[in-house]
Amino acid sequence: NCRHGLALERVAEIARCPKIAVVGWLNDDLLVRSDRGGTPALWIVDALTGSFKISLTPDAIVGMTRTGWAGNDVVFELDHDGDELHQLHWLHIDRRRVTPLVVEPGVIHDLGPISPDGTVIAYSSNAADSAQFDVHLRGLAEAADRIVWSPGGYAYPAAFSPDGALLVVGRIGARSLETQLGILELATGQLNLISPKDPDGALW
Repeated sequence: NCRHGLALERVAEIARCPKIAVVGWLNDDLLVRSDRGGTPALWIVDALTGSFKISLTPDAIVGMTRTGWAGNDVVFELDHDGDELHQLHWLHIDRRRVTPLVVEPGVIHDLGPISPDGTVIAYSSNAADSAQFDVHLRGLAEAADRIVWSPGGYAYPAAFSPDGALLVVGRIGARSLETQLGILELATGQLNLISPKDPDGALW
């Protein structure tokens, strides 16, 4: 309809602003990442007028641009005073409330994909060993958190399969070009490598 067409045109204008990253739709509004308040934060913006309605995140920096939808809510990274020690938080859109999800002082957390049903997040962290990153799964409805892959080096989750049974994972070793990419069967922990054993300088 006309209103929707105008909104899309306005969204295109908003998205072109270098200091704004559109995260997604909230009915007739947009959820965006913007540093208009001095530090990057998540805001609700009127899609028709471009006016900023309300900031949804605490007075801290929303790390990187990593955000993900979990049902009708959003999971995002947050650091404090630019320390780059990203912690994971859960934004309840309807209640306008932020809940700490994975917060461990001195630990770096890198948010990965969210399962297709919006109930599980995958992320990597150096909680077990500051020199390496392991891949974790965590349910949003409970505090269950488990390491599903710990190959050494920097391991990271990339994508869930449509049924949530498989997880694409990657690993960067001690050398910058020493990379692996595989498919992890979450029920069994079996890893099936899909990148060559000798990448010959290729990045995956």
